[in-house]
Amino acid sequence: MLYLAEVPDSICFLESRLEEIAEKTDTIDAVAGRVEGLPIQELLARVDTLEGNVGRIVNYEYGDSFSGLVSHMEERANELDSSQKTLLEMINVMSEDFRVTLDVIRNEIVDVNARLNLTVQEMQSPSVGQEMQGPWRTIFLTSNNTSGPRTKLLRKSKLHWQCCTIDTWDALKKELRS
Repeated sequence: MLYLAEVPDSICFLESRLEEIAEKTDTIDAVAGRVEGLPIQELLARVDTLEGNVGRIVNYEYGDSFSGLVSHMEERANELDSSQKTLLEMINVMSEDFRVTLDVIRNEIVDVNARLNLTVQEMQSPSVGQEMQGPWRTIFLTSNNTSGPRTKLLRKSKLHWQCCTIDTWDALKKELRS
């Protein structure tokens, strides 16, 4: 026996089921409309194709040919893992080489700065006439670390060149040696 409170719930449930059935009927009618003009042989070919697709899906679900796919994927994953480890090792070696090279360069810079502190200043020559004017290059040599041959340079030494132009570091070293 149904109570009056349960009747609206039952009616709502039946209405929702009726809507679902109507949607499915519309889908069936749409498929039937597309199929009406097709010959029987083509319909049978489509059914065979669908059955083959379902068979493959079922085989994958139950593991018939899925184990081969899994083993292939595991092999690829292992290859990728070993490649990644090799690349990481190569990057670490290159990084270490770069650090060593950087340390060597830093030490050379510190050594050069400890040996010599150069400041190049341009000064104008005393003017007697326009033809006598020209920039004088004055190089101030300051020794920061006085040991061995560096003791020759005490405090500040001035070297003047009136006609010598120093454009590069190599030219400066050549002039200092002579």
